[in-house]
Amino acid sequence: MPIVSADFARSMRLSHTFNANACINCGTCTALCPIGLRTLPRTVFRYALMGLEDKIIESTDTIFTCLLCKLCEDKCPADVKITENIRTLRTYFNRDVFEGKRTQPASPAIRAILGILGDNIARRHSALPLSTKAHTRWANGLDIPRGGETVLYTGQMYQLIPSIRVMATSLSRFENSWVTRFFGIGRAINKAINVSRFMARPPRSEQDKYDNMIRNIAVLLRSAWVDFGYLYEEDLYAGALAYDQGLDEVFEQQARRVAAIFKRRGVTRVITVDPHTTDMLRTAYPKVLENFDVEVKSYLEVLAEKTPEVFHKADADVVIHDSCVYARNQGIIDEPRMLLKNAGYRINDPEYSGKETHCCGGPIESLFPGKAHEIAVERVRQLAAFGCPVATMCPICLVNLKSAAGREGPEIRDISEYLTAPYSSAGIPLTEHLNARQ
Repeated sequence: MPIVSADFARSMRLSHTFNANACINCGTCTALCPIGLRTLPRTVFRYALMGLEDKIIESTDTIFTCLLCKLCEDKCPADVKITENIRTLRTYFNRDVFEGKRTQPASPAIRAILGILGDNIARRHSALPLSTKAHTRWANGLDIPRGGETVLYTGQMYQLIPSIRVMATSLSRFENSWVTRFFGIGRAINKAINVSRFMARPPRSEQDKYDNMIRNIAVLLRSAWVDFGYLYEEDLYAGALAYDQGLDEVFEQQARRVAAIFKRRGVTRVITVDPHTTDMLRTAYPKVLENFDVEVKSYLEVLAEKTPEVFHKADADVVIHDSCVYARNQGIIDEPRMLLKNAGYRINDPEYSGKETHCCGGPIESLFPGKAHEIAVERVRQLAAFGCPVATMCPICLVNLKSAAGREGPEIRDISEYLTAPYSSAGIPLTEHLNARQ
């Protein structure tokens, strides 16, 4: 028989981030879920409101399987803040179950993986700590000024992707295996030694590919005569994974670190290169930091405002995969299309595009790699229907869709790779653009 916890029910009802009581049980969320979760969010939310703490713990995997893609939330007729409700439940798990009163919680693998993630960010200031040389290598030879009022902020997302991919591939071998019971030992070791440095070693060629994408972005901004600096070793990970997984204390600490760097360096305007860093700085940071008034714009927004000159018109078709975070969280939909169209590309939109875009599966790859791959395969199937190359604008989308596409699927590239040739004069390196201005 289910046991009702009055304290748990009260904490959910009093939480300013949990508005599940607004749910009218219409089923829209269930019908739209890319994963096809039948017990989330309606059933799980009612467990929480009724104080059925044991039922919530039995739903651990379900709660952490949610993509936080907001497709359901965007269509909810009752304006239930579904993703924030899920984050609230994840915060409860991290605080009261994984690290709290229960010594034998459900899903020990999730507990260990999130523990390693939290420890890395708290102790080493990144999800998978990279050396300074590794995460600043993309800027070598570009002579970008250090700091300044306006900075190009990478948040290390592109640089981290090759390592995250290697780590996720390693973890996928143990999915649903008895070996996961011993992940906690790995976490204990990781507190003293950065084990991810040994487990996540991508080929240098793969790292170079993602570094070049950031270089492309720098070239595009200079081609549009945008002045910017770079924080180099102080360009920290923004904390997206900690925020999404409900590691609230870890996230707030990281947000304060980043904000302190901005203040110390006199940064008032940030140009971001990926949707997750954009979302953290523009939406999540102001929720936890007082007086965080730094202006945050994606490089796609900056370029669209500048309407840069086109030097070499493209003559090709491209299908766009919208990022869930850009499209539904930040409303960045028209800008990439305008830039591609002006560059001469013929744009194709799949059935699920814009605010209705289909998730790539990436947000759950570290915890549920098999399910993440299934979602990516379905999205590739939708995109491949046009028979032309695919443009992504998120490094997580890029790596997941490319993996699902394999050798037989469509060509999938970052949008910066499509834009660089048309918008940069004869492919002139950034250093020459700088010299041209002097």
